[in-house]
Amino acid sequence: MRKCLFLAYVLVTVAIVLCAVTTTQAALTNVAVGKTATASSQYSGTYPAGDAIDDYWNHYSNSWVSRPGDTSENPDGQPWWQVDLGQAYDIAEVDLISRDAGGQAEHINGAYLVAYADNGSGGKGDQVGNAIQLGGYTDGSDSTATWRQTWSNGGTWNNVRFIEISDIDDILPHPNGTMQIGEVRVMADLPTAPKFITGVTAAVTSLTTPLYSSGHRDVKTEHLVNNVGMTDQGMTGWGGGDSFVYAASMNGGLWHTEDMYDDTTGALLGDLPELTFDLHGKCDMEGMTIWNISQPGLTMRGFRNVNISYSTDGGTTFTLLPDENLYYDGNYQIAQAIEDSTNDPDLIIDLTSLNLTDVTHFRIQALDSYWGTANTGDEYFGLSEVRFFGDRTPTVRPPGDASNDGAVNELDARILATHWLEEGIHLTYDDGDFNGDYIVDDLDASIMAANWGFGTEGQAVPEPGTVTLLILGVFGFLLVRKLRC
Repeated sequence: MRKCLFLAYVLVTVAIVLCAVTTTQAALTNVAVGKTATASSQYSGTYPAGDAIDDYWNHYSNSWVSRPGDTSENPDGQPWWQVDLGQAYDIAEVDLISRDAGGQAEHINGAYLVAYADNGSGGKGDQVGNAIQLGGYTDGSDSTATWRQTWSNGGTWNNVRFIEISDIDDILPHPNGTMQIGEVRVMADLPTAPKFITGVTAAVTSLTTPLYSSGHRDVKTEHLVNNVGMTDQGMTGWGGGDSFVYAASMNGGLWHTEDMYDDTTGALLGDLPELTFDLHGKCDMEGMTIWNISQPGLTMRGFRNVNISYSTDGGTTFTLLPDENLYYDGNYQIAQAIEDSTNDPDLIIDLTSLNLTDVTHFRIQALDSYWGTANTGDEYFGLSEVRFFGDRTPTVRPPGDASNDGAVNELDARILATHWLEEGIHLTYDDGDFNGDYIVDDLDASIMAANWGFGTEGQAVPEPGTVTLLILGVFGFLLVRKLRC
C-alpha cells in the first residue's frame, strides 16, 4: 500500500509540474574552446595539442597526433592528451571527433576517456566517475562513418576540471602507431547570454542551389546557428555594451554552396542561395548579427548584397526589413570578413525601433558574393554564423510539445522518435523528456498521446486543469498496469 501511495504521489507531482512548464535560458556549451591542452608528445609542429580544442572539425592538420611510439618524450610509450578547463564544471557529455584523414579514425579506439577534479591548487585531483573506453570509430562518408560520437557517464560528471584521453592499457599499435584526436568538445549546461535566442535551426530553402557535396564536417547549415567555430560559444549577448562584438568566427563551423557558376560559360548553375532560420516559437526581436565566411584566403565567398525578411505566421509569408542598402540591390550589405584575430560581426542589425513581435522565422537571400560574377572556378557563396537576439513570447506550452510551437503534432512525434530510449543528463523537454527522468520512453509517449492535437488549427490549447486530468488519467493507467505486473 505504501508503495502504491508513493507512486501515486510521484505521478501527481510530475503532472502538476508538467502543467507549469517554462523554458530556461540555458544550453549545452562547449567549455573546452580556448582552454589549455597538453599532451605526452606531438607528431610535429603541425599537430599540437591545442588543435584538438579549436572547434575546427574538418581538416586533418587541425588535429592532435602523438609521436609514433611516443617514447622520446614519454618514456612509458603510452600517449595521452589532456585539457584543463580552467575551473570546475558539471559536465553533461563529451563530444569526441576523430581525425579527418583516410584510415586514421581508428587511432582513438581502445583509449580511455577520464575526468578529474581540481586538487584544490589548480592541479589534477581525484578521478570523477568511471573511465570510459572509446571504440567504434571508423572512416567513411559523412552519412556512414562513426567519426563523431558522444560519451557520457550515465549522468553528470560533477566538479570536473580536467578531461584526459590516454592509452592506459597500451592497446594502441606500437612502436610505430600514434594516437590521433580531431576535436574534443566538453559540454556543460550553462546559462546563455542575455537576449540570445537559442534553439534556432537553419535550412537551405532555395530549390536549385548547388549544395556543397564533398561531405566536409565543417560545411553544414547547422553550423550557422550552433556556435561551432565561435570564440565565445554563445556566452556574449546583445545589450551588454560592446562585449558581443568581440565574439569571433574562426575557420571552423560554416556553410557554403558548391561553385555557383559554370567554369566555361560563366552561367549561373541554379538559384542563388536562400537560407531560412526557424526560431521555433514566437519572439519579440531586438537585433541580429551575421558573420561572413572568414576562411583565410577565401573570404571572397561571403554573401555581399542580400535581402533579409521575417515571418510572423510560421514561415508562410515573409516581409522585407526596411532598405538600408540604398545604392545597391537588396536591403542590406554584409561586409567582407577581415582576416584578423578579432573578426567582429560583419553585419549588426538593430531591430528595436521596428517593434517586431511574434516573429517565427528569418530569411537571408544572397544576391551576389564578393567574387562578383568573375569566372574563377571557385564562386562559392556562404556564411559563418547568424545570431538572433530578443525575448521569446510567453506561451502556454502544452505537455508533449517538444518543438515549443504551442501544438502537439507530427513535429513533436518526430522529435520523440529521434531520441527514443536515449538516456542522459543532457536530455531536456525539447528532446521529448517530458517528465524529466533523463530518458525518453513510453511515459513520455503517453504524455504526448494524451495531448495529441492540442494547439493545431481548430483545436484550442486546453486549460492547465484539463491537461492535468488527462495526464493523471494516462499515468493512472500506467500505475495500474505496473501494479498488475
